[in-house]
Amino acid sequence: MAYLSKNLSLMGGANGFSHWHYRSTDAMETIVAAGYFTGDAPAQMGPKDMMTIEARGSTGMYAVASNNTGVSLSRIGDGFAHDDHKIYLYNFPPQVELLAGTSRFVVSPVAGHVTGLTTITRSAVTTGGTLTVEIATVAVPGLSNVVADASTAGTVVTDTTTDYKPLLARVAALGAIELVGDAAFATAGDVVQIIEIEPDFPTNDVYLCHYINEVDLLAGTDQYLVSPVAGQISRLTSVSSDDVTTGGSLIPQIGGVAVVGLDVVIANAGGVGDVDSDTPTSVAGATGTVAAGTAINIDVDSTFATAGSVFLVLT
Repeated sequence: MAYLSKNLSLMGGANGFSHWHYRSTDAMETIVAAGYFTGDAPAQMGPKDMMTIEARGSTGMYAVASNNTGVSLSRIGDGFAHDDHKIYLYNFPPQVELLAGTSRFVVSPVAGHVTGLTTITRSAVTTGGTLTVEIATVAVPGLSNVVADASTAGTVVTDTTTDYKPLLARVAALGAIELVGDAAFATAGDVVQIIEIEPDFPTNDVYLCHYINEVDLLAGTDQYLVSPVAGQISRLTSVSSDDVTTGGSLIPQIGGVAVVGLDVVIANAGGVGDVDSDTPTSVAGATGTVAAGTAINIDVDSTFATAGSVFLVLT
């Protein structure tokens, strides 16, 4: 994209100093490059001004220098700027659900905006279709991955929202996100979907995604994750991808010992999109401490029965 004058706002000014705000879907390196600000912008800005720039994936404060024909920007120290730590949630719709046009649900561990969707063909797709994203049954504008007919394994399709952080792309903390299927898919194929979220505030938390299919859930089959870092287990959240007929508990364990107080209970008749979450009795408790490379066992209750599948995010 190019500079859009409608996205430049004067926040205020005094004593020959002005504070500007600019928002764009462009990358920060594009915006701060020489010659980006055109038209009346250089003449409006003075050499003592500052500008807050909200770019795709990054926010920063910049000092402005202008000579009426061009604008140059220099970033003010890190105490005044940050790069958003994006969060990526993974969805693995099996072939039977892809071909049936079945929607799947994931859950956002943070408040923020859904900003991107990427689909990777995992096994060859015979007849393709379009995969979209909805929040509270409303489509996120611009997120539409078109998987072509005869897409081979490894084919990547990606898309970003039509505007930067549009209101309809906003998701609450522990909010469900629907990955909408398409009945056009046919014959064969499966994919991996990656949902990109920009949180309201930077986070250093690590989020592990996992899907428990109906066969494993109903059989009470334990699931295993591995922590890539040393730290503390601080939350487990689930969202029902298929209606859960008879529910039960999901309890993280480390070395066969349950994390004290962390017990996600999925109720009977847990409908599609229902979210359940729990935190340990103590975030710094010994039972929730993991080393890098530690296996984390999700103990699946044997009470689950009849039907259901769930998507998990372990923080």
